[in-house]
Amino acid sequence: MGVINFIIENILTQASITIALIAMLGLLLQKKSAGQVISGTLKTLLGFQVLSAGSSIIVGSLTYFGKIFTEGFHMQGIIPSIESINGQAMNDLGLGRDIALTFLAIFVFNIILARFTKWKYIFLTGQAILWMATVFGYFAGLRGIVLILVGGFIGACFAIAMPAVAQPIIRKITGSNDIALGHFCTIGYLFEAGVAKLFGEKGENKKSIEDIKLPTHFEFLQDTYLSVMVVMVPLYIITVLFAGEPFASELSGDQNYIMFAFLQAIQFVVGVYVLLAGVRLLLGEIVPAFRGIAMKLVPDAIPALDCPVFFPYSPNAVILGFITTTIGTIIAMFTLPMFGLAMILPGMLTNFFAGGTAGIFGNAVGGRRGAIIGGIAHGFFITLLPALLVTIFNSMGFINATATDVDTVAAALLYAWILSPILKAF
Repeated sequence: MGVINFIIENILTQASITIALIAMLGLLLQKKSAGQVISGTLKTLLGFQVLSAGSSIIVGSLTYFGKIFTEGFHMQGIIPSIESINGQAMNDLGLGRDIALTFLAIFVFNIILARFTKWKYIFLTGQAILWMATVFGYFAGLRGIVLILVGGFIGACFAIAMPAVAQPIIRKITGSNDIALGHFCTIGYLFEAGVAKLFGEKGENKKSIEDIKLPTHFEFLQDTYLSVMVVMVPLYIITVLFAGEPFASELSGDQNYIMFAFLQAIQFVVGVYVLLAGVRLLLGEIVPAFRGIAMKLVPDAIPALDCPVFFPYSPNAVILGFITTTIGTIIAMFTLPMFGLAMILPGMLTNFFAGGTAGIFGNAVGGRRGAIIGGIAHGFFITLLPALLVTIFNSMGFINATATDVDTVAAALLYAWILSPILKAF
């Protein structure tokens, strides 16, 4: 068990290590030279670490923004967090061993399903798979080896089905079938795509947000990073003014609170720059290396990668998706309590990463109008599902807690509404 725990905690949950080892395996299977294997492996590791560094910069900036946003607009409610649920399950319920083994089972079942079915997707976002191996099966009455196998199989089905259902749109976005989306917010992305298809632009009238024509004086906004800056700087400064100097100064320390907010907005742009640089480096190595695995282990295998990998394909849609999803989450925050559901606070990290990716989907399917209408609907949707889950978590002993990623929430509702009654009946 000690060896398994080491592998899970230090390799499988470390996506950069996992992807680098998979790249190395692919290069070895192609009988590349030692120099090519070392170079490809290290560049893959470096690319993912650069991507992660960019994500960390963005997370730091958005964490600050979330605090001033909550204070500035006097919001109180539940902040979704699957990480806290997972930690509580391991510490309070003693499910650490079962979670570790279920996580490993998901990975094994994923490879088996990819090998013997027409869905050839290998889910490479380690932490995302971990969220599927939490407490839901336990509260459905499963224990021991049954819990591990059932949880592993259901998790693997999600890990292979989510990239599969999103792939037609991903092909439209990337123009190829080389990579897939491995992120457990896919149901939300497909929801936005569906709304965009219904209410967005169609045929010759469909205009991408990436093709927007600007007057000569504003042509500098065609630069991705400058356009992001023009949006984020006013957003941060206006929000910090609502938060007020006393509260904001606690976060800024000795620095002027407005100037600190300005620099945090610039940090966000820096994070986007670093993240996109990491994506370019990663894709340059992982796709060729993965062909070795496709040729030997899983014919026609496609790597399912985390959502930031797709940001360079439609950067304007990412920012539009972030803004519209945030609007949708705010609308839902005030609307859902009227129907007896919990008040769910907007999560800025989810709104950016999931909202940005959903914006790419909405823009690809329904153009600008589809991205705007679909984005607001997406924000409402990703707030509604966690609100429905609050009551279930309360019955489990997780008071005023809920999860974030909508695929994970869907899995929890599947256990609670369908599997649990069936299992208890027998």
